[in-house]
Order: sequence, then structure tokens, then C-alpha cells
Amino acid sequence: MTTAGIDFGTTNSVLSIWTPSGVEVIDIDTPPLEWEQMGFAKVMPTIIAADSSGNTEYGWKAKQGTNQVLEAVKRLLPTEETVMVGDQPVLVEQLVATFFAHIKRCALEKGVEIDRVVVTIPANSRGIARFRTKVCAQMAGIEVLTLINEPTAAAMAASSRFAQDGKILVIDWGGGTLDVTALESTGGVFIEESSSGIPKSGGKDFDQRLANYLLEGMPDVKWDPGSRRTFALEVEMAKIKLSSQDSVVVSLPGGGTRLVTRAKFEELVKPLVEDLRRPIEQCMRDAKWSNANIDHVLLVGGTCNIPAVRKIVHQLLGKEPSIGLNAMTAISEGAAIAAAILTGEQADFDFFVATEHSLGTVTFDKGYEEFSEIIAKNHQLPATGKNSYSPMFAEQETVNIKVVEGDPNLPMDHEINSQLISWEIKLPDPSRDDSRSFTLEYKYDVEGILHVKAEDDLTGNILLEETVSFGASGDRKKMVKIAKEVSNTMATGSIDNSLSRSSLDPEIIKLLDQARSKVIPFLEDEDAVAIRALADALENAKSLDERTKATKELRAVLAQYSYLL
Repeated sequence: MTTAGIDFGTTNSVLSIWTPSGVEVIDIDTPPLEWEQMGFAKVMPTIIAADSSGNTEYGWKAKQGTNQVLEAVKRLLPTEETVMVGDQPVLVEQLVATFFAHIKRCALEKGVEIDRVVVTIPANSRGIARFRTKVCAQMAGIEVLTLINEPTAAAMAASSRFAQDGKILVIDWGGGTLDVTALESTGGVFIEESSSGIPKSGGKDFDQRLANYLLEGMPDVKWDPGSRRTFALEVEMAKIKLSSQDSVVVSLPGGGTRLVTRAKFEELVKPLVEDLRRPIEQCMRDAKWSNANIDHVLLVGGTCNIPAVRKIVHQLLGKEPSIGLNAMTAISEGAAIAAAILTGEQADFDFFVATEHSLGTVTFDKGYEEFSEIIAKNHQLPATGKNSYSPMFAEQETVNIKVVEGDPNLPMDHEINSQLISWEIKLPDPSRDDSRSFTLEYKYDVEGILHVKAEDDLTGNILLEETVSFGASGDRKKMVKIAKEVSNTMATGSIDNSLSRSSLDPEIIKLLDQARSKVIPFLEDEDAVAIRALADALENAKSLDERTKATKELRAVLAQYSYLL
């Protein structure tokens, strides 16, 4: 059995193991020679390909094939419940778990039986994505010791080389996410001071800018799976080559070529590069650092190899990045060190992480929703916070507890602020003369999992006690089913989508039944059509956000027909 670290990336994944002589990066896939020469020897593309029958391929085979390709599945974890494979929906957890199982199988083929693993996660990843990532790995038969933020893992890998204490600014910009994190290393202990980032920004966005430019002025392209994949690979390879070459010739779909210079590419992606300013400046402000405070600047992730990115970092910070770090594998190496720390195999380091966003609930002031902060951003984990609340009206029998994540200084409807989950709790008897206030307590552990408790201030009675869980993975019975299906997929090479067809929450099924069997039959045609449309929208919702919105809308409409229910 082996202690390991997995960098589960948006575009590429890497596996490293801990050995008595240090960290070893495992070759879990075989890239084509041209990609290997560009630094991808130790990398497995985070890609799943499936044909119309659900037959699957992974990694480099999937990347170079002609079947439908599912890329950046990691980006789906915060918001989506299903993804289309052919014309059928498949649970996101099922796909991600299958990919983890493939990593495990590839390691075993190399003679490495991975047992206890630390999995990395973007520093600014939402709680929902953290929870689902851990559950997916576990459903693949991998014991997850903990999740660790990618920049912290990179800092641990770097410090094992330069062996100096100090303040470290990590810029982690890969294929799908941008994170900037300020850490302090003291006596081998890594403490996150602050973090800022952009959840959906990375190499994929750079590829898209270049692809749009190359297709400008071309007649309508008749795409087939083969030509689309070939062009996507041409674009990605051109982007990578322009980090070391002044120009590159790109083959176009349908024939012909086009010359792209580095100067033109930098012009196309300048707005994306400029986006880096905001999280760097925010992170520095939150940490109360100046450029003079920084001892080391670490650049990790493939996007940080772009010369324009390195140039703007130097302009903003006045420092050259530390050398000797493999931007493609450092995060996985650091995760393996973290795993060795947790198992007691490595006693020279330790680490502490901090909250990436504020956590709180929604309150009302003069009819407006406000973000009531319970655990602040950049609070060291594990963290506990509590506030006391009272109902708005004396006659209230229930109150809705909403868990929100984001920034309390921004309006509740800002895109940064998101509702994770909500519960309705019953309040003490309205006739009670004493205070009907309650205390809401949050406990946030080192894996980014949140535990919520509401307690009556007068009696101490527990009104609510829950662990935040999300999506299909929140249902333990469904987790067992997915784990079994992942095993079947590994054995047969084919994904079954039968779980997705029955993935609706029992409460949603109940709501749909009420609408269709107890309300619609008794309404006039016009009203019945409107409610039927709402019910259909809920049943066919493809993301968590869509489902939450549709549930709220249908419930609100049915409320006026409560006498029928």
C-alpha cells in the first residue's frame, strides 16, 4: 500500500507517491512523443471520451480519439448534476468517480497500489465542489485522507527544494481555475494567510480566443468529431509552442494553414492576462503584504508558462519566480508530501489552511436580504463561528435557514454569493413569553465540509443539526449505487446512465406528484398548462442552480392551491 497525492486538474491530472527517498511522480499515461517533448511526460489529460453506446476511453487515448469528449468535468462539480453522454444524461459524480478509478487502475498497472491519498482542490473552490470531489474519489475505492488547496501543495513541493522559511506568493493558473494564495512557511509549517482567484479562468479560455481568431473569415465549417478534435489539438499545441517560439503555423479545418505570431497571440489574450491583476492585488491587501515582504513567488499550472503571464507577474511584484519547480507536477508532489505528513511518514513539515470565502446565512433588514457572516474569509481551519438570531415577526412558527458562501460586502444577488443549501426549522411556541431567539453555529473542517447546528437560546434544545451535502452524492444509498456502477464501468468499459434517470430527490418527486396528480387535474386549461410547464422544467433541470430555481417557482405556485394538497 502506498501514500499518494493526486492533482485532479481541470485539463490534466498527475499522481505522485511518497517513498523513503522522497516524492516520485508516476507515469500513469503515455503521451505522444511531440507532447512528451513539450513537458507532458508525467501528465494524464483529465478527459473522458464516450461513444453512443457509452464505451469509454481516458487520458491521451480520449484526447486523440474521435469519440465525444468530456473535458473539464471538474468545472461541473460546483453547479451541474448531469452531463450529456450522447443523447443521455449521466451523473457528474459517476463520471468523476470513474476517472479516479482509472487513475487507480493505471497506477496498479505500474506496480503501485495507492491506498491513502491526499487530493488537491483549487484554493477558491466552493464547498460543494470540495465535498463532491472527496466523495467521488472515495466511490472509486480511494481512501481520501484530506483535501488540500493546490497553492499550499505547490508551496510544500517548492520548500522541499529551497528549504527556507518565508512568505510565499503562489500563482496557480492551470487549464480551468486561477488562484493566488499568500502563505507563510515557518519551521516547516505552512499557514495560508489569504487567497483570491477566478473560478473559471485558464488555458481553456486562452485556447478559445486563439480558435476564434483562426476561424475568423472562414466559411461555415462542416464539423465531424474527428475534425473538431484535430483542430482543438492544433490550437492547444500552437498555444504551448508560442511560449518558446516567436511564431507557429496552424492547420485549419477543411485544409490550409495560418501563421500565428506570439505578438498576435498576446494581443488576443491580453484581457485574460490582465485579469490576473485583481486577484494578486486582492490577495496582497488581505494578507497586508507589500512586494518587499515576499520571499518567493511560485508559478504553477500550464498557463503560467505563457511569457505574457510571467511578464505581468514581474511587473506587479518586481520579483522573478523561484526556479527548480515543475509547474506541471508540483501540485501533485506537494499533495504526496501532505499525505506523508498525515500518515506520520514525513515529520519535517505541517500545514494549515484557511477559508476561501466567508460563510454565513441570510437575514432581513427593512425587507432587504443581507449576508450575515458567521465564519470570515481567511479564517484558519478548522473554524467555528456562531451568531444569535430572532424571527422577524412574533407570530412566526418556522424560519428558513439558508447557508450562503461568498462576500458579505457585496449584495446578496451578486454572482460571488451563492446559496449552498437551506432548511426550514420549527421555532419554539409563539405564545412563549420568553425570547424565541436561537444560535446558529457553523463548524468548518479542514476538508471544507460544513457542519450546521441551530439551538434554542432559552432551553438549549437542538432545532437543527446537519452536515452540508450536495447533489447525488449527498444520498448514501445512491453513493453505494454509483460506487457499484463505477466498478462495472471499470470491468466493462461502458458507462450506464440508469442512475441519472432516477436521480431526483424524493422531495422533488413528491412536489411533482402533487402538481400532476392533485392540482393540475382540477384547473382550467390555461392554469394547468402553466403549472405543467413548471413541473416539466423542474424534472428536466440539468444543473443544481436550474433545479433550485425551478423547485422554488413550482412550490410558490402550488402554495395558492394548498387546499388541494
